Amino acid sequence: MTKCDQCDKPAIIKHESGQHLCVTCFSTLQNAMFLQQSMDVQRLSMLASQMNYQVDKIESVSGLPGSLPRYKVPEQPPIFTGDMNNISINKSVVGSVNTGTIESINLSMNKISNLGNEDLSHEIKIFTEAVLASEELNQEQKNDIVEQVAFVGEESAKPPQEQKNAIMGAAIKSVKETVLTVNALSTLWDKVAGYIL
Repeated sequence: MTKCDQCDKPAIIKHESGQHLCVTCFSTLQNAMFLQQSMDVQRLSMLASQMNYQVDKIESVSGLPGSLPRYKVPEQPPIFTGDMNNISINKSVVGSVNTGTIESINLSMNKISNLGNEDLSHEIKIFTEAVLASEELNQEQKNDIVEQVAFVGEESAKPPQEQKNAIMGAAIKSVKETVLTVNALSTLWDKVAGYIL
């Protein structure tokens, strides 16, 4: 069976570039292409708006309002809609969390799964989604927790001899202290920490 050119998983598709890709790498490529398309639409929207503004200025100087055609401004598709590979995010929290941090957690989860620790990967997913959906935490707390989970995930994806155990231990303790008042989150975090410690 052909292996992915980016990792050692079995390839499921041959991309038009000639590279063989697994499900995870193909999904990452698709996400990148979607983001590029969204940026292109945003650029077109900005240009159309600028052209319409110039047409408005011409009409106001000439004294003939509404006489010239306008460019239709393309609707901006949502930059992110729902699922970043592993972690499902409600659209209402997309603007308030750093999606780069979420993607970092996703990449770590993939590495952790590839190392054979799918249970830890699954518990990180459940905990992160619960934090993002929590109404008992404010936005700053959510962002702090997600950043620390990203760090813990990155370290957990490394070989044991390369992990920064003291810093990782401090991050685990900090998350525990932050979620201590939210029983459901505290229980979920204990499960994550149980796989790491």
